Amino acid sequence: MFDYSSPENVNKPKSLIGTADGFRVLVITTDNLEEANQIKADVYFSKNADDIYVDFEPPFYKVKVGDFDSQKSADEIKFKLNQLGYKEAKVIKDKINIFK
Repeated sequence: MFDYSSPENVNKPKSLIGTADGFRVLVITTDNLEEANQIKADVYFSKNADDIYVDFEPPFYKVKVGDFDSQKSADEIKFKLNQLGYKEAKVIKDKINIFK
């Protein structure tokens, strides 16, 4: 007999409980929304993460990755993104989302 049930925490939606000061990795700044969305999709599939954001800060769209409470964690993702060809990626201080 096979058990096809999944563990409780897999595919369970996360709930946003607040924001805090933290770090994200800025992948690209562009004035082209289509380019920003394409980079977001590329990073999503290469990093396999859902914490990728496109923020509009007039006149630019900024693609950011992560909700990191430590710079060390953000630096690790920046390094991986640099290896994937995103040479302009850099760690920035930002408001991050806190999930339950």
